Amino acid sequence: MEKIFADGIYLNKVSDKAPDFIVANVSIHIEKGIAWLKTQTPNEKGYITLVGKESKQGKRYFELDTWKPGIEPRTTETKTEPDVDENGTPF
Repeated sequence: MEKIFADGIYLNKVSDKAPDFIVANVSIHIEKGIAWLKTQTPNEKGYITLVGKESKQGKRYFELDTWKPGIEPRTTETKTEPDVDENGTPF
């Protein structure tokens, strides 16, 4: 499935000095964020859902959550290694 990144909406790291109750730091570029939001199709309740992620390089970002119940399973991890038997042979 194609990844859709939230343009103009940024997930920043929370300072180590911040209190524990601060869990996210979000910046929104008004013009870019609104323009991007207007291109999205909301769900039946009028929402779009964004998932905060971190790249392998440590950059944080928001991705549009396109998962729909009953259509495809939600995955929490991506397998990068092939399945192998006890001898290390892929199957």
